[in-house]
Amino acid sequence: MVVKIGHMLNILQAWPISPWVTWAVLPVFIILARLLDYTVMTLRYSSLSGRRRAAVAMMSFLEVAVWLIVAIQVLERFHDPMVIIASSLAFAVGTYAGITLQESFSGGSVMIRITTAKPADGLMLSLASLGVGMTIFEARGSTGSVNQLVIGVNRKMLPQVLAVVERYFSRAFFTIEEVAYVSQGARLGSRKISRARTSRKR
Repeated sequence: MVVKIGHMLNILQAWPISPWVTWAVLPVFIILARLLDYTVMTLRYSSLSGRRRAAVAMMSFLEVAVWLIVAIQVLERFHDPMVIIASSLAFAVGTYAGITLQESFSGGSVMIRITTAKPADGLMLSLASLGVGMTIFEARGSTGSVNQLVIGVNRKMLPQVLAVVERYFSRAFFTIEEVAYVSQGARLGSRKISRARTSRKR
């Protein structure tokens, strides 16, 4: 046990100052830390339903450990401009890779919320033909009773879905929100359309 703690302390100590550490080791650790940032942030949403909590806790531990190692090494070399440049580039690369990873979890999905006083049965049928689901909530606004429509859609299909929405509700109030996590049961349209195209080719 004492030996293992000694090895961990050696990792946290300053590494030798060399170009190999500056341009290879530190950037790899920073990119790994950013990937863990986005992975933990994405999985945290799915853990709200009771799933993957152990995985989120373990990744959070690794995330903090990696950032501690990075912080110690960078502060020891903060006088070197090359360390600042390499660390900044690695942070940018890790952020880009983390966003790509996050979109792969959610499929690059968005949530559309529409508020209208008009019936939405026609819109629901049109979206269903695209394989996109919609949920209707009855609500009350400043002008009386309204319907709130919630649509989850793949980002690639957003222009197509908005065109259908504007055909039915040209002046309706709507918002578009980013989605961090989408369960497998969601109807986003892309899977059904791809399957339909595959069956037609056959």
